[in-house]
This record gives sequence, structure tokens and C-alpha cells, in this order.
Amino acid sequence: MQYIPDLGAPRIWEEEQVLGCVEVSQAGGDPAVRTVYQMEVDLQDGAGRAMPLACKGVKVVLSEAEDAALAAGGAGEADVPVGFLPALQEAVSWVAVARRFRLVHGEEALGRCFPVVFGWDVLQPAPRTYEFVMYMEWMDNGTVFDYLKNIMTAPALPEGDMYEMVLDAMRQMVNLVDSANKAGLCFGDLKAQNMLVDAEGNFKLSDVDGVSHSYLSDLSAAHTAANAAAAAAAASCTDAVSARIAGKAAASLVWSARSLLPAPVEPYMATDIYSPPEFWVGWAREALVSGEAAGRAYEWDMMQLREEAVEQPCWPGAVMLLDSLKSECATRDAALEWLQLQGMNGGRSYMCGASHTYLVGATISHLLRAVETELSARPGAAYVQQLAFVSELKDVMVGLMTEEPASRPSLQQLRRRLAEMRGDWCYWG
Repeated sequence: MQYIPDLGAPRIWEEEQVLGCVEVSQAGGDPAVRTVYQMEVDLQDGAGRAMPLACKGVKVVLSEAEDAALAAGGAGEADVPVGFLPALQEAVSWVAVARRFRLVHGEEALGRCFPVVFGWDVLQPAPRTYEFVMYMEWMDNGTVFDYLKNIMTAPALPEGDMYEMVLDAMRQMVNLVDSANKAGLCFGDLKAQNMLVDAEGNFKLSDVDGVSHSYLSDLSAAHTAANAAAAAAAASCTDAVSARIAGKAAASLVWSARSLLPAPVEPYMATDIYSPPEFWVGWAREALVSGEAAGRAYEWDMMQLREEAVEQPCWPGAVMLLDSLKSECATRDAALEWLQLQGMNGGRSYMCGASHTYLVGATISHLLRAVETELSARPGAAYVQQLAFVSELKDVMVGLMTEEPASRPSLQQLRRRLAEMRGDWCYWG
């Protein structure tokens, strides 16, 4: 499809090759329905081999005029009917993310950190109804959320193995976030439900729609500064091991500083219960501006905002923002000025690399609360120990959820804390 350069060739499976197709999940509505299927296809390679695939489809319904325009064809953006564009949105995002990740980290790292894409197709299940599908690597162990929950609640899994597997999972999550940050990619909807696990237990990022890309010039300058800092720190050491440690620490400081810079695009795809305070700046400012125009009292608007934020499911990031707003600002004018300073480009919501840190803390602490509830209902001393482990890890995750991005632990600090837990909880030999 020439409208999306670098998408690659289509992959058309003949009807006799499709051995099975099961719907796994569905979301969305007007203007597009997103469905994930599990397919099994016959490779027809003479060896009788079959391969499982994830098929991600986005379905749209076109008007008669749009249907005729699509049938007429065309290569450019102007030739694609407006009604068909939502079907292409995730594919466009995927190509952009893959191009950036490949540029920074290389082809091998792209395959290690994202599911492999095998091709795409456009299906027409009904008149004027089209489904753009991407065929991707099937991830046998599902989402990170379900994978971790199963590990931590499996009755037959030895304690030591559970601790080891969970902490290895956290290490993988931190590494994925680090790789995204260093590629200048900001995932507004980063969460355990949007990370997948293959048959070997390797984690990969998915759902790239809504990712913001930093400017290449800024990213290049950050890599240059990090490399220079690492080289200077290493040069002051007398042995290779110390040089490597000092170099990593120096580069980490550069990346930690860069993680506070707002991404060029504000968050537009996020999960409210996990969203950090910086995602809510525009929401609060818009409500206060509209309240002033309607002649409402500042105190009334603040009360309404808080009621909305604490309704179930609660939005902790919004509550944090409102609590600070209330303590810092006695008047609407002061609040609007404060929000303008907090936000991007005059009070808009923003996301940054440090937003990833909060999002990891929010999604994993949510998971750990569910695990605590399940383990608490089980009798036995073994579950008391497991609960202690879960509680300690939850404290670490909650510690990532601070209001100010600058106050959140760096990824290097998080790695050290997880390494301490590994030393305390994992059994060797």
C-alpha cells in the first residue's frame, strides 16, 4: 500500500490455508471496530507445518461515494477515502515506530522488542464494509498482566521460582521502557495489558497507536551527550569493570534528565486509571476555563472535578493533580496560572519519558492488589510469605507514582531496587 511507505507486501492467505480462526477480543465502535483473532494457517511447505498468527483487524463502513472512491484506487493520501483512514491508523503508527526503533537500535532489537509482522491484507466481509488486517507473531503467553497474575497465583509453583520469574518480568519491563526512551518514543497507553509474552517468556511491546516521537535532532543530541558523559566517566577509572560501571551511571544521568522533556504530541490514547498527573493538566484547565465562562464558583468547579476523579474506577493521577491545585491555589486565576506552568504550551496535557515510570507503577500496583486479594483468601504459611513478597513489590511500584515527573525514581534506581529484592527473595542452588 503506497499510502503507507515501508508497510511491506500484502500477505493473502487462501481459504484452504486457514485451518482455524477464533476471535480473542473486540473493542471500539464508531468509526472503527478493532478485533484481534487467533489464526492457524497451513504453510504449504511440503512438511505439513502450520503456524499460529495474531490477526489484528480494524473494520470500517464506508459511504457509497467512499466505496466508489476506494474501488477507483490511488496511491496517495488524497486518494484514500476519509472513512477508510481509521482502518489504517494503527498500521501507520506501527510503520513509524518500527522505522524509528530500527534506526536507533537495529533490526534485531526491533524483533526482540515488538511482535514480528508477517504482512497485511484488506478484507471485505460485507458490502461497503472493509477490514484492514495485520498478521503478526502469535504470543503464546498472552498479556504481561495475565502472565504475571498466573505466575503469582499458581498453587503448584515453588516460591523461589515465583519470585525469580516475577522479578525477571520486572527487569524486562524496565528494559523495554529504557529502549523506548532511548528511541525517543513515548507510549501514552503503556501498561501490562499492552505488553505481550511469547512462548519463551520474552516480553514485547504492542498497541503502538498514540505513540509520540521526539524530534530526531533532539534525540541525536541526547545520544551524543550520553556517549560523551560515559566516555569521560570511564576515562577516570583505572580498570575495565569500574570504567563500565561509571560509564553506565554517567549516561543514565543524561537519559534521566532527558526523560523530563515533554513529547511533541500530547497524550490522546491512555487508560484513565493509570494516567499520571501530567496527563490531566488540560482536563483540569478546560473545566476551570469553561466554569468561568458559565459564571460558576471556583470552589464548585473544584468539587465537581474531584467528584469525577474519585468515582469508581478512581483516577489517582487526576486526584494528585487536584490535591496540589487545591493546596497551591486559592483562586481560579491562580489555578489557571499554575496549570499553565505545569502543562505544555500554555496548560496542555503532556507526556514524557518519566511518564513511563508512573505508568509501570500504576499498572503493576493494580495487578498486585488483585493478587493480594486472591492470595489473602488462601490458608497456609506459604501464602503468608508470598503476600509479603507481593506487598514489598507493590510498595516499590507505588513509589514510582509521584506527582512530579522529576521526583520519580530513574530507571537505574529502579533496577537497583529490584536487584535488592532479588538478593533478598530468590533462592540460588
